[in-house]
Amino acid sequence: MEGQELRRRPSVEREIGAITTEDRRIRIIGTVVGKDSELSTIALDDGTGTATAFFDDLDLIERLDGITQGDMVKLIGRVVPLEGGFELRGEAVEKINNLDVGLLKRVRALEAKMKGE
Repeated sequence: MEGQELRRRPSVEREIGAITTEDRRIRIIGTVVGKDSELSTIALDDGTGTATAFFDDLDLIERLDGITQGDMVKLIGRVVPLEGGFELRGEAVEKINNLDVGLLKRVRALEAKMKGE
């Protein structure tokens, strides 16, 4: 298919507690509660649950060096279904320590109200 550009499936914003094996590509915001540099993983908590993301891209692994426990990050990753759960494969991670979490929650509540949820 010459001339066609391959596109990734868009990520869907999720709370960690709402991720299912039906999800394919998700976007989450959470606090780093654990990090293993040898395994190239970070554990995130968003108040609804905890999830560990694995990284295998060398550029992303280098970016993890600047992330420490307690940092707020936005993560985009693939959900890999496993027997009895899922695994997250990190595709992008960004430190967002200046995020106003209270404001974010109010915006999400307003969005849900507008959608009639």
